[in-house]
Amino acid sequence: TIELTIPAGIESGRTFIAKAHGNVGENGGSRGNVYINIEVADQPSITRSKIDPSLLETSVTVDYVDACLGGKVQVDSLEGKIEVDLPECCQPDFKIRLKGKGLPTRYTKRGDLAVTVNVKFPNSLTENQKDLLRQLKVATSY
Repeated sequence: TIELTIPAGIESGRTFIAKAHGNVGENGGSRGNVYINIEVADQPSITRSKIDPSLLETSVTVDYVDACLGGKVQVDSLEGKIEVDLPECCQPDFKIRLKGKGLPTRYTKRGDLAVTVNVKFPNSLTENQKDLLRQLKVATSY
């Protein structure tokens, strides 16, 4: 058994060497080294940024009414689901940056979690919904 301390936030492709933990050498020679290659498994809903290894990226889908009105949404993070404030009038592909919710860096601080907001629009509307949207359009001036 070999015990290793793997640093938090490590990237795939790193190799650790456990010196003198390998097989015994020929004719009673010294033990060899064990090379351990690190492969970090991805989470389906969270990815690591290709630019900044401490930055994590995820997305959340909200309906168009919530995008307009704002409110609270649940977002996946390393700690599980967290509640995030969605601002009013949130546009599709809006980015929310959550400080300190990403991966740890070599300097013990944590990176950020970038959340992309996807806005879902309905596939069809009732006549009442259409009327309400027409009233909103008349009442709205940009």
